Amino acid sequence: MHLAVILQYAFIVMVINRPQNKALYLFAYIFALAAIFLTPWISFLGYHLPDKEIALHWRTTWVGFDAIIALLLAATAISALRNYTWFTSIAPATATALLCDAWFDILTAHRASEFHLALITALLGEIPLAIICIAGTVVTYKHRHKHRLDKNIAG
Repeated sequence: MHLAVILQYAFIVMVINRPQNKALYLFAYIFALAAIFLTPWISFLGYHLPDKEIALHWRTTWVGFDAIIALLLAATAISALRNYTWFTSIAPATATALLCDAWFDILTAHRASEFHLALITALLGEIPLAIICIAGTVVTYKHRHKHRLDKNIAG
C-alpha cells in the first residue's frame, strides 16, 4: 500500500473517531496533516537528492548524536532505578535514537569493515537495547495501569 493512502486512511479514521478532548484532537489533526504533507516531500527528496554528498560537520554531527544517545541512556537508567513516571516517555525516545543510530551507521558505512562493524553493533547493541527500552515501557505502563485500577477498585 502506498504511504499516501495509508496516511489518508489514518486521517479519515481520526476525523470519524473524534476524541472528546479538543486539544488532543487538534494535536492529532496537526500531526496527521504534517504526515500527509511530508509524503510528497519524501518523493521529491528521493528523486532529487544525490547518491553521494560531502557533509561539512560530519564529525560534530556524529559525536553530538552519540552524546545525545549517552544522555538518553543515562536518563533511562536513572528513571528506571528511581521508578520515575517519566520512564515511559524517556525509554521510547532512547529506543528511537538507538534505532536511528543503527540505521545511519549501517547506511553511511563507506568500507566493508565499517559496514560489518556497524551491523555487529546494531545487532548486538543498539537493536537489543531498543527492544529492552520498548519492553520495559510496556511492562511499566501495564504495571502502573493495573496498580491504578486496583486502587480504584479497592478504594
